Amino acid sequence: MRGRGPNGNGFSAEEHCLLLLARGRLTPEVEDNARSLLGQELSWPRILRQARAHGVFPFLARNLERLGFPGVPADVRTQLEAMDRLNAARNALLARGLLQVLRRFGEAKIPVIPLKGVALAHSLYGDITLRVCSDVDILVPRHAVAQASRLLLAEGYERAEEDQVESADIDLLLDSNIEYAFIHRTQAFTSLLELHWDIAWRGRPDTRATDDLWAEARPKTFRGV
Repeated sequence: MRGRGPNGNGFSAEEHCLLLLARGRLTPEVEDNARSLLGQELSWPRILRQARAHGVFPFLARNLERLGFPGVPADVRTQLEAMDRLNAARNALLARGLLQVLRRFGEAKIPVIPLKGVALAHSLYGDITLRVCSDVDILVPRHAVAQASRLLLAEGYERAEEDQVESADIDLLLDSNIEYAFIHRTQAFTSLLELHWDIAWRGRPDTRATDDLWAEARPKTFRGV
């Protein structure tokens, strides 16, 4: 069992600092506590390592900027700002790809729900750069998977799976998996898109959870689409 940390809560000063700064809004009390911790000698490599591992470095960067980076070494600030800029650029490209797919699916009358990623960041924070994202995930109804796959291929996506599934094998794919991956390549950026028709792995076929999700789904816009 872990002993209690220097803050009396079981966390080290570095962990406590990260917990305070990995949030969308700083209350005056949280800000005061954070400033007090930032005035101590901290292991910044440890903070950065944990911020990367938990995908919260965009919040850390933005909140430290709001506070004026007190007590943060110059090289740590440079590294953190570079990480934040790179994440923002990657998310902008992922959002552009998602918008393109949403438009094409809308034109084809295919219902689609973006899962996680930049759409979740936009919904929760109003800022797509505040979440660390590596790909695009979308959910479509089972009956639309074949049509959605054809549209993605027509948009320049490639099948990412080693065992490529052709149209004749689509029923087997639907019964044996919950997603299928596609890759989109440009000169500047290669992105992964995962096409889902279910939301969880199960021991036996059961569509009730997904059916309930679609029954409760409501129209919403993502950047105007």
